[in-house]
Amino acid sequence: MQDVEKKAVSIREFSEMMGISQAHVWRMCSKGEIPSFKIGKRHCIPMNVIDEMLNGTFNKKEIISNE
Repeated sequence: MQDVEKKAVSIREFSEMMGISQAHVWRMCSKGEIPSFKIGKRHCIPMNVIDEMLNGTFNKKEIISNE
C-alpha cells in the first residue's frame, strides 16, 4: 500500500497534536481563529495551516482579509 500524505486532519487529531481540548478547537474554528472546512459531517483543518501555526508564519488577519 502506498503512503499518502495527509492534507488535513480532524478536530480530534488537531486537538491531540496541539495538546488542547476538542471543545477549545471547536470554539477557535467557529470564531475563524483556525480555518477549517467540512467534508460531509467531518470538520477538517488543513495541514498547511498547522505547519504555519507551528513555524510562526500563520497570519489570521491575512485569512480574514481574503474572505
